[in-house]
Amino acid sequence: MHLSEKILESNKRLSQSLLWKLQHEAYCQFGIEAWNQHGVPFYITSNSYTAKNYAQVVFGYLRDCLAQSEIDLEHSIYLLDLGAGAGRFAYFFLRELIQLLDSSSLPKIKLCYVMTDIVPSNIDFWQKHSYLKPYFEQGILDCAYYHHAQKDPIHLINRNETLSKETLINPLILICNYFFDTIPQDIFCFKDGHLEEGRITLFVEGAESASSDPSVINRLKYRYSYQPIPHSKPYYEVPELNILLESYSQLFEGCPFLFPIGAFQALGTFIEWSQSRLLLLAGDQGVCTSDQIRQSGEPKLSLHGSFSFPVSYHSIAAFFNQQGGTAWLTSFSDPTFVVMAGVLGIKSASETSLAFYEHIDSFEPTDYFKLVSLTEDHWKKPPLDHILLLVKLGNWDASVFFAFFSAIRQAIPLASEKQKKLLCATIDRVWEHFYPIGPSTGDFVLNLGVLLFEMKRFTEAKTYFDRSMLISGFNTTALKNIAACHQMLGNDYH
Repeated sequence: MHLSEKILESNKRLSQSLLWKLQHEAYCQFGIEAWNQHGVPFYITSNSYTAKNYAQVVFGYLRDCLAQSEIDLEHSIYLLDLGAGAGRFAYFFLRELIQLLDSSSLPKIKLCYVMTDIVPSNIDFWQKHSYLKPYFEQGILDCAYYHHAQKDPIHLINRNETLSKETLINPLILICNYFFDTIPQDIFCFKDGHLEEGRITLFVEGAESASSDPSVINRLKYRYSYQPIPHSKPYYEVPELNILLESYSQLFEGCPFLFPIGAFQALGTFIEWSQSRLLLLAGDQGVCTSDQIRQSGEPKLSLHGSFSFPVSYHSIAAFFNQQGGTAWLTSFSDPTFVVMAGVLGIKSASETSLAFYEHIDSFEPTDYFKLVSLTEDHWKKPPLDHILLLVKLGNWDASVFFAFFSAIRQAIPLASEKQKKLLCATIDRVWEHFYPIGPSTGDFVLNLGVLLFEMKRFTEAKTYFDRSMLISGFNTTALKNIAACHQMLGNDYH
């Protein structure tokens, strides 16, 4: 120990670390501002591109289930979004899935999408959100408190019903975006064929006192140590997990690796409730291959207001196979963000498999994210046509459009009339794929109006200035812009 270090905890089993208490308290303290003000990442899992492709996989799964008479059409099929965050993904996903179902020849399915979280204020935010309100009113959307270690039935707030082994009639669909990487994991290492348990020591540097307040997260330092595990009794109570753990003895000799025990415990509950009939769609930072695990070294703790660990989707896929199911991982997985689908309880998952490879594997969410980043990093002024194609590829992603706002604005004076018409149409499509999180997001809508104004589409510009004030409230800039629109249109405005 260095004299400047303040130890928070020493040599603690990772899944029992103080970390997870800090994580819980951070999310409860931040509420919806976790995504507005505190830097918790969510873009790659909460954009319209990712939502569209997830919806295609769920649609494929529903087709498989219906073909094998696995769905009772008199009862709801539940989709649980674990850790739904700001609700942006839920909104985009529901739009896409409902459109797919309405345009298909499938029989009418009773859907109930359930957004879950551990933070009551987030649940209140969803229920008051004007964009989600129609889905709540139609009974397509509900919400519930859910903790990853919860064994008690999940209570649906609006339906006033519970989800449990006794009440789930149909297969269950789980959506877990940036969820498994924020719940407990263990760390192990095999040395000479013997299993050692990883222990974590947490500390902060400097003269400040050690603290259990979640604000300490961004200052955390850590180190690992390893302790031999006696052979006298199994490590976990679930035999399958010990078998899976032991199977790694030949693969990862001398190599530390994470074991997502929190994910396995949560999945175990839902497997029991659904009678081993479910679809899992999950995305996190993580590893998919044994080579990636061996090359990773000791697991890194990512700090971003909250924190996260990479997830071993290699082991989660093995778990599904062990349970008699099927799992799909992407062919060129990037540890920055990986997507996995897993199915239990149906004889054939051909439509699910086809949808995964056509809509996830062929061009992953991280591929689109990289394409956008490369354009930003290596092209100071991308051509307007290139930007609009990029936005279209991303299913009219508002965040990408916003990232190139300055470049779009600079391109307008030299744009042809054909390009301006395409830009106007793109603005309308982007608006359709927009989901506000807080008043500050009204500025984005204001900027859409600015682009229209500068193209001399004054009536359309005024519409967007009005919309911006519905989101951000009273705004002198928007009012001045509205007055300018009236002036250009030759209208009196007071």
